[in-house]
Amino acid sequence: MTDGDLQIAVNGLWAAGAEAISVNGQRVTETTAIRTAGSAVLVDFRPLSPPYEITALGDPERLRAGVEEAEAGEYLSEISTRYGIGLTWTAGEELSTPARAQGTLREASVLEDPAGSAPADVRDPTPDSAAEGGEDQEDTP
Repeated sequence: MTDGDLQIAVNGLWAAGAEAISVNGQRVTETTAIRTAGSAVLVDFRPLSPPYEITALGDPERLRAGVEEAEAGEYLSEISTRYGIGLTWTAGEELSTPARAQGTLREASVLEDPAGSAPADVRDPTPDSAAEGGEDQEDTP
């Protein structure tokens, strides 16, 4: 199973109404990266080893039906048949997913120098006086 396969499974569970998801005990949220580095699958830059166990919180019947009836279910069924990857569904009474550390989202902004003017590489958005009909404008016939 590749990072792409895990992404499809996780996205299928979100679409089916999962309230929380983890992969091998690693919490997955809307900002989680699922990638491959070499032969390792990384979830938020933490390497995971197969077999991959995905835990999803929500109504088990609704989640299973939602995934199986969607493109994600068709895809997972195909790779299971084609490559012999075992897929099983198990409903549990007392499942949990670990909490995820709260990250800080940031945004970029233009810094001003101590004198209060914009940096030299930022263009002045005000038009020059010639374009506004100022004194420096030439008369044209």
